[in-house]
Amino acid sequence: MRDYHQNYKKIKKISKAELHLHLDGSITPAFMIHMSKCLEGEAEKGGGFLLPPELRENERLLRSKIVATHCDNLLDYLDKFFYPLWATQTRYMMTQSVINIAEQLHNDNVTYFELRFAPTLHMRCGLGIAEMIHAAIDGLQTTKELFGIEGRLILIAMRQEGPSVANYIVREVQQHWCNAFKDYIVGFDAAGYEMIDPKLFRSAFQMAKRIGLMTTFHIGENCPAYMIGDVIDRIQPDRMAHCYRAVDDKGIMRALKDSDMVVELCPSSSFHTGSVKHKHLFPIRYMLDFGIPVVVCSDNLTVSNTNLTNELCFISDFVDEFEMRNIIGNGFRYAFDYSGAIEPIRTEDGGIVTEIEMEDR
Repeated sequence: MRDYHQNYKKIKKISKAELHLHLDGSITPAFMIHMSKCLEGEAEKGGGFLLPPELRENERLLRSKIVATHCDNLLDYLDKFFYPLWATQTRYMMTQSVINIAEQLHNDNVTYFELRFAPTLHMRCGLGIAEMIHAAIDGLQTTKELFGIEGRLILIAMRQEGPSVANYIVREVQQHWCNAFKDYIVGFDAAGYEMIDPKLFRSAFQMAKRIGLMTTFHIGENCPAYMIGDVIDRIQPDRMAHCYRAVDDKGIMRALKDSDMVVELCPSSSFHTGSVKHKHLFPIRYMLDFGIPVVVCSDNLTVSNTNLTNELCFISDFVDEFEMRNIIGNGFRYAFDYSGAIEPIRTEDGGIVTEIEMEDR
């Protein structure tokens, strides 16, 4: 066993890269309440959404509605996003949401992050896809000025909305492929209900690749293992998210390895969605022994009540010091950032980390 508190202090001091983080699952309850109160007048004119009165005055109650402890399945977990989406429906809300998340990451010594969101979920006030993307980019630019950290965007197509919507998102990006979009949009993703055939989204991913976007794909949380293989064969993404069901089929594990696939693992949410039933079943050790490169991520700061330091502390029971250092480095190594730079792992005072000595209990 490891000393969690000692490890937490050491890992928090190290610069980190966050590669799998959902915007709507990471804004804080206090921010949601603040946005609702600030925009009361606008909402009454049809310019925004207000939280119900009982939630506007009770942060603890709001938190109980959106923070997962245990959910029966992925769809139950996704239901936690209902109220957070109320705080992202105007351009101002979107920009401020990005800043709210970036401040949390800055406090966790994250120096590079890729923030993902589905534009179509943030258009209830009549704004278009391009407008919401520009609003998120405004947040990233402000984040750089305020906190000195680099942020990029990964756009999501929700599978339950169908392939036509996925194609539309990519076409909108292509149509507005100006300097701001080129500099800040680095990836395309598919998420949501997993039991929809991945091949339906092949054309959208092909278009995304043609305009220069990297790709990732949510799969393997609650679906059969063979669907992970379908994504590898038909979509051929650069990274894949979760893939927990791969451990049920050695053939799929070999396919992940043979394709040099990078897997984004999110420990806390894997338990909250019911994808992994017990701590000792978390598959990071199995994947590493199989030769599959992994990166550890937070998924949702608020809905899973976590941060990247906490997620890395969790895996310390499964990896040694060398593997921990390599996994933290993978966050920079497999980033979608156009520069492709691999940043050395540094402490808060600027020193380069050569090894991470974890504490035994």
